Amino acid sequence: MGSPSFFSNHLLPQTEAWVAQLPASTPTPTGPPSGEFVGYLNALIASLIIADLWYTLDRMWIHATEQQGHATISIVNPNGLNASWPAAIVEVNSPTWAKNVGYTGDGSTTYINTNFNASTGINYLNNDRSASCYSLTNIHSSSASLVFFGAFDGGNGNDVLYSFDRPSTPLSAIAGELSWNGTTTTTAGGCDGLLSICNDGTSAGAVLYRNGSQVGSVSSYSNTTLPNRNMYLLARNNSGTAEYFGTNTMAITIFGGYLNSSEQSTLYTLVQAFATALHFAV
Repeated sequence: MGSPSFFSNHLLPQTEAWVAQLPASTPTPTGPPSGEFVGYLNALIASLIIADLWYTLDRMWIHATEQQGHATISIVNPNGLNASWPAAIVEVNSPTWAKNVGYTGDGSTTYINTNFNASTGINYLNNDRSASCYSLTNIHSSSASLVFFGAFDGGNGNDVLYSFDRPSTPLSAIAGELSWNGTTTTTAGGCDGLLSICNDGTSAGAVLYRNGSQVGSVSSYSNTTLPNRNMYLLARNNSGTAEYFGTNTMAITIFGGYLNSSEQSTLYTLVQAFATALHFAV
């Protein structure tokens, strides 16, 4: 990924803009991120720009930061560097956060309100979108839907990714929802690493990737609208009420435009190099 000292001394405008948005003192210790963290982040942003992926993104949060307050600020501002920055995420009921790890749900009350409304994205559009999370844990259940992220508005708008053991297929469509089969005996593997849902409006419907490789698709995935709700992490936003609370640990979350198989592979390579450099890769 390159030398962090070099990149920390040659910051991109995108990196400088993110640093400028960081909270000075809340909710945990004061101080800027380290030169090492900023250097590797700068290298990641540069790599995403070179790969023509950066400008397809609406939000990208690095939750595995050095300070909790830094985990709430998206490194991406699709409105432009000189425009109003997207609102920070809100930690509801104090989800567990750990340095260089990220957020872990308790399965009952804690979650993250991203303040990102799925229906108002610039790049995240109906029939042209992808959503990803980097999970550090391989937790799944045969009796419960453990959500990574999701929003539902009571109509046809329902974007959600959750781990739920389904022996017949690694990817299932139920009323427009997508479920990830975390059973390690299937071709899908576990539910840790970089998990992505993509939809480009083709006959393939929705496609699920794990660590840059396609692991399933659903031709019957047919959302006619995007949910007019904020996306929640570690729970699904059901018309303003959190449900299906998750217990996985999320280090990174990304929302943006559709990425094809080659772009998904590139995204994983770059994210994995960043995670490896900062010692939270799985």
